[in-house]
Amino acid sequence: MKFVFGLDPGFLHFHATRPGAAVLHPRAVPGSFQSELWRHDVTEFFLADPSRGQYLEVNLAPNGAWWACLFRGPRQPIDPKGWEIPGVSAEGALGTASWEASIRIPIGVLRERLFFGPASRLDATFIINSPQQSFLCASTPSGGDPDFHRPAAWPPVEMVPLEEAL
Repeated sequence: MKFVFGLDPGFLHFHATRPGAAVLHPRAVPGSFQSELWRHDVTEFFLADPSRGQYLEVNLAPNGAWWACLFRGPRQPIDPKGWEIPGVSAEGALGTASWEASIRIPIGVLRERLFFGPASRLDATFIINSPQQSFLCASTPSGGDPDFHRPAAWPPVEMVPLEEAL
């Protein structure tokens, strides 16, 4: 499994790949907003605004269906239905032995609702092997049941030029 974040003047990009077949949410339509994607195979990312204590969760299904929600604190959604972020573009590619999915979110829209910059904290996760789900997290939260909603455990964003990252 791999993931990468990218930033250009207009968009935050997230791309993830996974070897293995995918189990999709039954109502997941490629490129469309869909709640409860996490009940099936997804990749996710979390972006925290430490100045306000808020964070964004984005779920991305292997076929490109997506869901997002702003939280005022750990597991405290601002709107439980989620946030259909305007201008989002998402896609996925399903194979029998692997899948990959990408989403791009307009930076301007993010900045209207959430601070985004070097002080932000960022994490990426995978929920795979549904229905006997496995939970994988880049920041490795400690102990207990799977809980990705731990902003204090997420590493700060490190912005480096592409040529330095490669």
